[in-house]
Amino acid sequence: MIKNKALFLLVIIIMIIQALLINDFETLYSSLPFLDGVPITSSYALENKFLVYWILPIVAMSFYFTGYCRDALETYGKIIIIRNYGRTRWLYKRYLSMMIVSFIFVVIQALIFKFLLTDSNINLKVIDITKLLFIYFLTLSTLISLQLTMELFISPQASQLIVNAYVVISIILAKQMYVFGAGGFIYYLLLPNYAMGFKNGLTSIPEFQTPVISYLIGITILISILVFVLFIASKKIKKMDIF
Repeated sequence: MIKNKALFLLVIIIMIIQALLINDFETLYSSLPFLDGVPITSSYALENKFLVYWILPIVAMSFYFTGYCRDALETYGKIIIIRNYGRTRWLYKRYLSMMIVSFIFVVIQALIFKFLLTDSNINLKVIDITKLLFIYFLTLSTLISLQLTMELFISPQASQLIVNAYVVISIILAKQMYVFGAGGFIYYLLLPNYAMGFKNGLTSIPEFQTPVISYLIGITILISILVFVLFIASKKIKKMDIF
C-alpha cells in the first residue's frame, strides 16, 4: 500500500514543517488551521503566506502519488493482472489504496497539528472538525484521482504539474472572482477551495470567512467527479496495450 517509505516520511516531515510555520503565524486560526485554508484578504502578502503554508503538504502528497498507477502498471502491475485480476479490478484496488493512504495522511496531519500547535484562537466544534476533515480528505482524493487518471493519457510528471498548477490557479482565481463580485456556480469549478473552512463556511472566523461553497453541494460534486474519473480510467485501461 505504501509504495515508497522514504517519500511517505518526506510527506510527514513537510507536514511537521507546515505545523511549525503556522504555529509562529501571528494571525487568527482554528485548532486545525490546515482545514481553514487560504482566506480572501486585502493583504496580498498575508494571503500568499497562507497559500504557501497550506499548499506544502498538497504538493508533497501529489509528488508521493506520481506514477502510482502508471508506473505500477508498467512494472509489477502486469504480473498481478495476469495472475489474479482483470485490468478493471486491479485499477479499482489501486484507487482504493490511494484513498486509504490519503486518509492516513490526513489523520497524521491532524495529529501533528494537535500535538505541535501550542495556541489556537478559535476552537471548532467536534461536528465541524469532522465535516472539515471529511471534505478535506474527499478533495484530496478527487485531485489525486484526477492526477492518476491523467497518467493513463500523459506522463506522470506532466499530470502532477497540471494538478499542482490547477490548485494554485484555483485559489488565486477564487480571490479575483470574489473581489470583482463574481458569484454562482463558477466557484464550484475550483475544487481546491472546497477543502477550506474559510470558503465552505465551517471555520467561524468573521475576519476571514468568505463562504462561496455550499458544503453539501461540494460533497455531492466531489463524489460525482470521483465516480466519473474512475469510469474514464476503467475505460482507458481496457484499451491500453500493457503487454
